[in-house]
Amino acid sequence: MITFAFETMGAHRLEERAASKNGRRADAVITLGVVPEDMFRKSYLPNRGYLDRLLWTILDDYWQAKVIWGGGKLH
Repeated sequence: MITFAFETMGAHRLEERAASKNGRRADAVITLGVVPEDMFRKSYLPNRGYLDRLLWTILDDYWQAKVIWGGGKLH
């Protein structure tokens, strides 16, 4: 999907937001090459009270470099 967004749709930047306590989600997006950009404190209200959310981003040139160099985490 990321390749489609950048190469077909011409996106420049993609964002992912997830609850800071969602460690599995963080591990998954890091393997894609995203980087943490910001934290939104107490911005998400599920059933049991407010949670912090993290904002993760990846830019088209970072994704292209990851594809060219065969993967790996970008920081």
